[in-house]
Amino acid sequence: MTLFFLEDMREKFDLVLEGQAALGRKIDLRFDQLNEKIEINSVKIGVADFTGELVPAPLAKITLTLPDTNLSSSTSPSNS
Repeated sequence: MTLFFLEDMREKFDLVLEGQAALGRKIDLRFDQLNEKIEINSVKIGVADFTGELVPAPLAKITLTLPDTNLSSSTSPSNS
């Protein structure tokens, strides 16, 4: 009885180890694929940033306007 129990536990333990190894390989494969995509996109972004040719025209003309930060109420441009 004890021998059967130990053998059954060993088989289950082997299955767990096999599953962990397969999961590790799958994670490594996905990690490598993701790194490859990141490298490709980084190159594309670098080329677009350097040349400006890959950036669509509306995005290339975006400007940032900051609001007036003068909070003084005594000097108002409309009262001058």
